[in-house]
Amino acid sequence: AEGSGILKYTCIEKDPEIKKALDYTWAMKFGNIPLRFEEDISGIGESFDCIVLSHVVEHVYNPGDIIRQAAGKLRDKGIIFIDVPHQDYKFKEDVFPHVLFFTPDVLGKLLKDAAVKVISAECFGNDMDNSPIKPQLFGMSADNVTKLITKLSAIAPKNIVLGYFSYIFRMAEQNQKGIWIRAIGQKIPLA
Repeated sequence: AEGSGILKYTCIEKDPEIKKALDYTWAMKFGNIPLRFEEDISGIGESFDCIVLSHVVEHVYNPGDIIRQAAGKLRDKGIIFIDVPHQDYKFKEDVFPHVLFFTPDVLGKLLKDAAVKVISAECFGNDMDNSPIKPQLFGMSADNVTKLITKLSAIAPKNIVLGYFSYIFRMAEQNQKGIWIRAIGQKIPLA
């Protein structure tokens, strides 16, 4: 509820196995903060202060529709955060199941088309020519990097694993040729 300091989270997810895993992880980390699951954003009647589309819109054929729907659920001055790979076909051996590839300008245009003020649309992470998942550098596919992360997570403390991968991927480093695009937009109240 607005102004009460109460946090509520809603997750859009159709896959029951992912819901189950997320519900378990959420309960372990944020036990007393409610997490509600919905299968489709169109069925949600409330509005939100913040909406996150993290690694979502590269998997759909009409990202503008998803972004417009999400922006339509924002309260006035609400924030939308979108995180996508930056033209990952340039540095990945296999991009399945990605169906679209983005640049900061394109992502910014999609936010503008959704009547959202673009706060930023910037690239982050390793230079795509030096990405740790570029097969020529380490001889590892993205799938093998994921398997390595999973194995390390099972034996090493999570904060060490996260710190290591944040370091090698340069996750917080702004870089014009970085491997991720992070866009932030704000819903401006109508005058």
